Amino acid sequence: MRGVPVPTAKWVTDGTEIKTDGRHKIETDNYSTVLTIKDCVRKDTGEYLLTVSNSAGSKTVALHLTVLDVPGPPTGPINILEVTPEHMVISWRPPKDDGGSPIINYIVEKRQSKKETWGVVSSGTSHTKIKIPRLQKGCEYIFRVRAENKIGIGAPLDSEPTVAKHMFDPPSPPGKPTVYDITENAATVSWTLPKSDGGTPITGYILERREASGKWVRVNKAPILDMKYRVTGLFEGNTYEFRVFAENMVGLSKPSPSSDPIKASRPITPPGPPINPKLKDKTKETADLVWTKPLKDGGSPILGYIVECQKTGTTQWNRINKDELIRQCAFRGEPRELAETVLAKDILSPPEVNLDVTCRDLITVRVGQTIRITGKVKGRPDPEITWSKDGKVLVQEKRVEIVHDLPNVELQVKEAKRSDHGKYIIAAKNSCGHEDLQKPVLDLKLSGVLTVKAGDPIRIEAGVRGKPQPEVVWTKDKDATDLTRSPRISIETTSDTSKFVLTQSRRSDGGKYVITATNTAGSFVAYATVIVLDKPGPVRNLKVTDISSDRCTVTWEPPEDDGGCEIQNYILEKCESKRMVWSTYSSSVLTNYANVTRLIEGNEYIFRVRAENKMGTGPPTETHPIIAKTKYDRPGRPDPPEVTRVSKEEMTVVWNPPEYDGGKSITGYILEKKEKRSLRWVPVTKTAIPERRKKVTNLIPGHEYQFRVSAENEVGLGEPSLPSRPVVAKDPIGIVLLYTTVVCLFVFNVNRLLNCITIFLSVTSIVFQNRLLVTVRAGCPIRLFAIIRGRPAPKVTWRRMGVDNVIRKGQVDLVDTMAFCVIPNSTRDDSGKYSLTLVNAAGEKAVFVNVRVLGE
Repeated sequence: MRGVPVPTAKWVTDGTEIKTDGRHKIETDNYSTVLTIKDCVRKDTGEYLLTVSNSAGSKTVALHLTVLDVPGPPTGPINILEVTPEHMVISWRPPKDDGGSPIINYIVEKRQSKKETWGVVSSGTSHTKIKIPRLQKGCEYIFRVRAENKIGIGAPLDSEPTVAKHMFDPPSPPGKPTVYDITENAATVSWTLPKSDGGTPITGYILERREASGKWVRVNKAPILDMKYRVTGLFEGNTYEFRVFAENMVGLSKPSPSSDPIKASRPITPPGPPINPKLKDKTKETADLVWTKPLKDGGSPILGYIVECQKTGTTQWNRINKDELIRQCAFRGEPRELAETVLAKDILSPPEVNLDVTCRDLITVRVGQTIRITGKVKGRPDPEITWSKDGKVLVQEKRVEIVHDLPNVELQVKEAKRSDHGKYIIAAKNSCGHEDLQKPVLDLKLSGVLTVKAGDPIRIEAGVRGKPQPEVVWTKDKDATDLTRSPRISIETTSDTSKFVLTQSRRSDGGKYVITATNTAGSFVAYATVIVLDKPGPVRNLKVTDISSDRCTVTWEPPEDDGGCEIQNYILEKCESKRMVWSTYSSSVLTNYANVTRLIEGNEYIFRVRAENKMGTGPPTETHPIIAKTKYDRPGRPDPPEVTRVSKEEMTVVWNPPEYDGGKSITGYILEKKEKRSLRWVPVTKTAIPERRKKVTNLIPGHEYQFRVSAENEVGLGEPSLPSRPVVAKDPIGIVLLYTTVVCLFVFNVNRLLNCITIFLSVTSIVFQNRLLVTVRAGCPIRLFAIIRGRPAPKVTWRRMGVDNVIRKGQVDLVDTMAFCVIPNSTRDDSGKYSLTLVNAAGEKAVFVNVRVLGE
């Protein structure tokens, strides 16, 4: 502060004047005022006003003081948003006081009420809501949250004890299921509502079935919303039981009572009427009656027939075969009258072909052996039988022998060749018709999508129908590769089913499986979608950014393969390269980034991230090593300092700032000194010097000193400058005799387009009245010297004002920034006016001094 008269200073904050008391100390002199607050705390933050005033007026300046500290506790209470036996979701609000620095992240911890130790849930979340997994059902937990800024970690906020359990109960069991509408491969199951829903609405039902004395198997994948369900995929002839579970948000109920056992079979109805009853022969006492079997058998083989007769003129029908059923479509009994004339004909039946079991699927023989295909053919009249291969009719020849000994038929191909492989067809035809061709039909015993865990077998079964027997082929997606070549796959096809089993399933085994059944009547294609659940793959594009001395940010992209189910969280681990010991930083990262804190400056770290789903954790992905350091640097090296004032005990040292500040503002300087012949540098002050000037005291007279200076910013202390030139601690030489030596400093600034020239002239004088006067005694030397600056370096000229402006005796010298003029053995003739002139591209500056020599 400056002013005439000397101003007074007053410090004010929050409308109250600050005085020296307690932690506050005010030091004021004629040129400056300093307010010192010891042991500062957060509440010292605020606006401070400094007012200086004198009789000429007043001036006020304001400054804002921010005291940095750790943040306060988060704003409570901790809200428990969701409670289950396995996890809870909590939330909180940011602290009211962030400590003067933004909140970097929150540290969430948990402990069981009965224990004293806290476990870290997450130390890298920047959100105010988090899911806390891996809880033990029925245990009581307490959670606490602490905020962190760049200063440190604040005080915690604790939650109320909370038990890990559902807030409601499971429902009671549904009623006993009833089964109806039963067919050979399906049945409908219904049940009644549970007596209690557990306090929360029922979200669905789970239906299970089992074969007699077998294991219970879940039928539906998604919960059933209705109270009945059509169960498919049953095997004809097997006996089944069913039971039902009710489900709400808490979980499943206990199972209902098991249903009564049912057998999967075609629904049985009464058979249709026999067709075309005719009188074949008759006598006085007997009549031979024939008929054709009904078109529909009602779903069950016909056990027999009942024959009734009616006497002419009556309306009553009387059963003839009272004891046993008639097994054939013919009967000899008493005659009866028919409504029309009867023409006796032979019994007709269409042909039926049944191949031997060994010939139904696949026949394999070696070259040179005999191919044998056998079967039975029925029909009235005897059918005409034709054998063909790949559409070409086969006839009896040297290698081909056809045997028709009805009902037995056989085809033999002797001395088999490779060209004999293919599809052989037998056709039977008579006057009643020919064997019906049935286009293949596949009944896939799978409801929806089949989901299995990796390592478990994949089992798919399909019912097969068709005449002739269809050929079944299994393929996957659009790949035409034969699946039977894989050692993990087995396919078993019979006359009515085809079973596919793949063991030790892998994630790549998932996809769409195609089942194709083909015979001469056509083909049928069915699809089965399989999902194999596995652990997720590795995360992608793992990067480390925003690296500083104690923290960094790790980012990544989700795995390309999520394992078939949703990624639940990520696990972040870190490792110091020199120790190579991995530690878990956070095992519940919900986002694809994490802020890592509490790193040690200068240490090298490696990070790795693993994705986790309900099947487990995937393989880790590691980062390249990074070093925990700030992105800013220490300042550069300043130029060597200069000594401007010298006495026997004091020196004033000045210096310029370094050209490179490291990206951060210079906060101070460290000045060091040493004697010329010493090797050890000693700091001049204990703390950093905010200005670029320092008076160094307590020097030893006559000793030669050197100085060097280092700049400091937030990152640290930079390299020291080169040493200054050596300077001897001694008083400057002035006049003795009757006068007191006084050193006067005059500063002249020339502000031009280029840098200014500044001249510091040191002289001895006793009078100063608008001029410079130096008085010495005759015979003593006249010493004039000046400190000069300028850019570019100025040209220096010493002159004595007179006729020719020339100094005719004496010595003129220029060393660094010091200009000297020394005239030894002065006389009265040396009295006069002397000038020092500086000239550079920026301009010209001259300084004048009067010299008076006293003597005879």
